[in-house]
Formats: sequence, C-alpha cells, structure tokens
Amino acid sequence: MVYSDGDELCNNICYVFQIGGNIVCSVILTKFMGMTGIILGSVIGNGLGILACCWHYFRKGNTLRFVWHLSFRDFLLTSRYSIVDSSVYLCWALMDYVMIGFVSNHYGETGLITLAVVVSLIEFSVVLDGVGMAMQPLIGTYYGEKNHVLIKRVMKSALKAAVLEGAAATVLICIFSRQFCGLFGISGGAALAPSMTAIRIVSLGFTLCSVVSLTTSYYMLIDRIRMATCIAILQNGLLYIVFPILGSLFFGIKGMWAGFIAASLMTLISAYLFVDLRFGRDNFPYLLKDIDSEIVVMDDTLTAETAALLSESVGQLLVSHNYPKKIANRAALFVEEIGLTVLENNKNNKKTLLFEISLFLEDDSVLIIERDSGKLFDLTDPDLAVKGLSGYILSGLMESHKEKAYLITTGYNRNMIRFSTNEK
Repeated sequence: MVYSDGDELCNNICYVFQIGGNIVCSVILTKFMGMTGIILGSVIGNGLGILACCWHYFRKGNTLRFVWHLSFRDFLLTSRYSIVDSSVYLCWALMDYVMIGFVSNHYGETGLITLAVVVSLIEFSVVLDGVGMAMQPLIGTYYGEKNHVLIKRVMKSALKAAVLEGAAATVLICIFSRQFCGLFGISGGAALAPSMTAIRIVSLGFTLCSVVSLTTSYYMLIDRIRMATCIAILQNGLLYIVFPILGSLFFGIKGMWAGFIAASLMTLISAYLFVDLRFGRDNFPYLLKDIDSEIVVMDDTLTAETAALLSESVGQLLVSHNYPKKIANRAALFVEEIGLTVLENNKNNKKTLLFEISLFLEDDSVLIIERDSGKLFDLTDPDLAVKGLSGYILSGLMESHKEKAYLITTGYNRNMIRFSTNEK
C-alpha cells in the first residue's frame, strides 16, 4: 500500500529494517537461544519493517485513510492472489522432504549439509520477485484502463530489470559464496568446498528464476491466476524434484545442482509454449488481444515548450483520424492547459517533471488520460484553488465534462477526461 501510494523512500526504509533487522537480530539471538533465536529474529525484523511503514501515515504526501471493512466475499476474492505464493512455499516443503531422502541415501552427511545451504539459497531467491512486486500498481492501473500499450512498455522494462537483477545476484553469490556458507556455520571442514561449489552452480540460474517470477506475477496481475499457479507449481514442485534427481543419476552431485538451473529453464519453455499453443501467436505472450484498441501514448519532460508541442501533436493526430475539428481543438487545449497548470503548481519545485498523455481513439469519442510527477492535486475537485490563467481555462474544461476522474498512481497524478463527437 505504501509503495502504491508513491512513497518509495518509506518503502525502501521498510525493507532495510525488515531484512537488516532479520539478519542482525537472528545472528545475535542465535548465540543465546539457538534456532529459537533465528525465529525470533525474523519476527523482530518483520515488526521493524511494519513500524517503518507506519511512518508514511504521518507524511505530507499520504493519501491512505483507515476504513473499517469486513466482508467474507472480499476476503475470498483477495485471497486468490495469495495462492501463487502459498503454492511456492508448499512446493518447497515437498521438495525438501524428497531431496533430503534422496541426498541422504546417495551422498551422506556432507551432502545433507550442502543441500541445506542450497535450499536456503533457493528460498533466498524469493527476493528476485522484487521487479514483479514493483510493477504491480502500474500493471493493475493500466489493465484497468485497458491500456495495452503501456502494459507492454512496462513489461519490456521489467524484463530487462529482472535479467539484470538475476545476473547481479549470481555475481554476488559467486563472489561471496564463502561468506554465505559462513552464515550457516560452515567456515571450514569437508562441507565447505562442496557447499561453495553447489551454491555457485545453483546461482547461475538466478536470471531464469527472476524471469519466471516476473512471468508468474504478470499472469497473476492480468487475472490468469490458475495459469500463474500452475507455472509456480511446475517449477518449485515437480521440476525442482525431477531434474535434480535425474541430473544426479546421470552426472553425479554437480549434475544434481545443475538440475535446479534446468528446472527453471524448462519452466520458461513450457510456460511460453503453452501460451503460444493455447492462445495463439497473435496473443503471445501478453494475452491482451481482448483489450486491443487504438491507443497513442505521448510523453516528455514537462516545460512550456513541450506542453505546446504535445498539444499540437494531439490536435494533428485527432484531425488525421477524422475527428471533428472542434473536438481536436478542445483536446489539444486540454493537453496544453493541464501541462501549464502542472508547471504553475510546481514552479518552486526544482525536480524534473514527467508528463504523459494516453489517447484512447474510439468510434464516437476520445478518452485522454494524463499523468504527471508534479505535486498532488485533484483537477476534478470543484473546490480546488485555481491559480493563473491556465488554471481557469482548465477548470472550465473540467467543469463542462461529466465523464472525468482523478486517481493517484504510485505517487503520480492521473487525470482523465472524455471528449465525445456529439458535444455541442
């Protein structure tokens, strides 16, 4: 909620307290309380993270308000989105059970110690879902708007970020493999070298794991929950058992660790092959054919000059699509005046302002959705204090249209207005 409300600073501080508190408290308390200390350290870390998030409610930009609401139906609807994560943890438990039996029979005590480190590394890879979590509010908003253009744009950027995140994690684990083993008390002896080798091999699949996590998150967000759950179960349940065992039988213990990489690769191949065969090449891989429409997105850093240029581009675009000249002029005026109003409201702000216009070109109307990174203000509010000539012109435009809306999306202003061809 805090991230969706646009408070990235508070959200990052929360993660620092949650993860850092978990590690520090677990290391300290385990010396006095053993395994109980590790559990208590996790509880304290999560508690510190929640307290850090509460700081957001006292900040100026907070728009969240607590409302009492209890509905069993809503609980069932929202709980569907936790099925993917729940299935992952259940599959890991099953994988632990099967692999412990297999490794104990084939590789003895040293193999079990190494397996414990590898399993912890796999569980640590849950952080690779960070990109999927970060895009949730954006994909949710764009999917609600049926804005397939921006969904695809976000996913292309998210894929690059997921690949970089996985590659960075692989490099860090390869460099600090000894220190990672040291977290589990393995600082020497017969188990150190095989444990370091094992986690280095398994970490080579982190890029694939990151892309799998991104894929399951995306399909969950576009309401393909069953498919996302099946992908998660395929990787973390079935293939995380079958491929390591097959790898061990054919190539020995190193083949077993490589089997975890092969499991992630086969998960991606299977998932995308299913999507291609089931939904068709023209719907691959985003599954957005049902919301396909003509949408034009324009964006730029906001200045008085770019506002005028975007306004001109909007007018020319609508005329070229055979919209009445009157509608094209009104839409162009709206784009320029809202840009100038945003500049007026942020004239003391030295940060670069981002400005985005989405045009939904429909048969009898054009829907315009504007987003900007300026100071939060609701243009649809009739009691809004208007500043400057642009503000007065814009206020009149908004007042004369019934279909309009305002929404904050991850800290950005979002204003919507529709111009119909039958307007007088």
